[in-house]
Amino acid sequence: MGRRTVVWLSICCIIILMVLPASATRLIKRSIEDLAIRSSLVVTGKVTEIQSRWNDAHTRIYTYITLEIESFLKGSHEEESIVIKQFGGVVGDTAMTVFGSPSFSQEEQILLFLKPRPGTADEIVVTGLAQGKFHLEADSVTGEINAENRYEGKLPLSSIDDRVRRLFER
Repeated sequence: MGRRTVVWLSICCIIILMVLPASATRLIKRSIEDLAIRSSLVVTGKVTEIQSRWNDAHTRIYTYITLEIESFLKGSHEEESIVIKQFGGVVGDTAMTVFGSPSFSQEEQILLFLKPRPGTADEIVVTGLAQGKFHLEADSVTGEINAENRYEGKLPLSSIDDRVRRLFER
């Protein structure tokens, strides 16, 4: 192969790689009000089960998080629990991760902003990725329940509840 052919093929490869779409997670900062507007459910509850498994084609791992619902700040649900489906997880020696996805712990008390996965009616996802998940914990001195995530910091749960309910009183 001549030098001219190698240069020409190299240039073509570079152009093709530049034109191919990049696949990445894009995280847009959302306020609590924006998360609430974009969500069909805003709930508090306890994580009772976390299970990761391959899809049928064995091409993706999904994690299924079962939440025992304790209260609704927005919306309603017929069942006492709900299953959230999230891309990524660990099965055996294989891990798949998505930047910005929330992480969950067994028995964790949480506040979630939830919506149906686009294009589905029965799959539920966290709105705004990790922005839509808050860890709940009682203050050791006052007993007040605080909600915390890395985007909003620590806020009283009552403050979030007031902000969400105020949006929909009108």
